[in-house]
Amino acid sequence: QEVLRAFYALTGEYATQLRIMTRQIGGVRYNRSTPEQLNGTAPYTPVSEADQKAAMSALSQYAFAPDAFDAQEGVLAYLQSQRRGFGFYGGGEDPKVHARIASAQRGALSQLLSPVVLMRILDSGLYGNTYDLAEYMSDLTDAIFKADLRTSVNTYRQGLQLMYTEALTKSLAEKSRLNEVAQSVVLAQLRRIDRQQRDASSPNALTRAHRAHIRYLIDVSLNR
Repeated sequence: QEVLRAFYALTGEYATQLRIMTRQIGGVRYNRSTPEQLNGTAPYTPVSEADQKAAMSALSQYAFAPDAFDAQEGVLAYLQSQRRGFGFYGGGEDPKVHARIASAQRGALSQLLSPVVLMRILDSGLYGNTYDLAEYMSDLTDAIFKADLRTSVNTYRQGLQLMYTEALTKSLAEKSRLNEVAQSVVLAQLRRIDRQQRDASSPNALTRAHRAHIRYLIDVSLNR
């Protein structure tokens, strides 16, 4: 029971830290001083490109990399609840590891792909943000797909890549809150992912099925 509680506490805090990192991407610092106090400083200052890229690098390593969650593997077989009535209410006793990791990654992606954030990146490019939307989306796609284009894709990454692809396809939907410029960037990434998956290696059946699924989602989205 102690191991299980520690696992939930640590993974919960880990997910929180990932969400904190995401706030640097597309961030704008506000200065609410009066005009007399500003002393020539602009009220809105975008987070520097260097800081945004540093956040992206950290997220790539700690949220999205194939080995981002390898450290926990040694305890997974010990995540047993205390023997007190065995009342699992139909949920099963085994640890739901994929769901736990997916929740952390979904929390990060929901911020990184939020229409508010994507439009802020686009808008802030007009007043100082040098990390433009096309470069940002290309970096995010690389973080999620690049590392295993020539290898098998582990099941954490499969879930992440599907989650990302589904989010991109929803950004092109009729009721999307993105403008046409941002949607063009999203469309370019979907076409890029499709080409990559077409040409990628698939050394096992799980990976082959996964790559076919990615391409199916893109095909359905672009041909509806």
